Amino acid sequence: MLSYFAEWIEQHALPCLYKQVFGLSCPFCGLQRSLVALFNGDLAQSILYYPALIPLTLSVATLAVSRRARNSSKLTTTLVVGNAAIVVVSTVLKNLSVLPD
Repeated sequence: MLSYFAEWIEQHALPCLYKQVFGLSCPFCGLQRSLVALFNGDLAQSILYYPALIPLTLSVATLAVSRRARNSSKLTTTLVVGNAAIVVVSTVLKNLSVLPD
């Protein structure tokens, strides 16, 4: 079932307009390839393509479950800041050619 989604994403992948115009990786470059790798069971390759995918997925799931908790605003802030840091660092590393774009 997941390989079907991976195949669909590969067939309908969108090019990165930001990269075409500016020649630099955007903060979302690699997300589609990361999903394909994850759906194909290649976790290591998925993390290389887009390191924030797993933390973002876990954050969304955590926020969906804990939105009624008393400390949810603190948790939300922590998750957003942590994920933003991962996205910024990975984007810089992609533009320095340390990570694949």
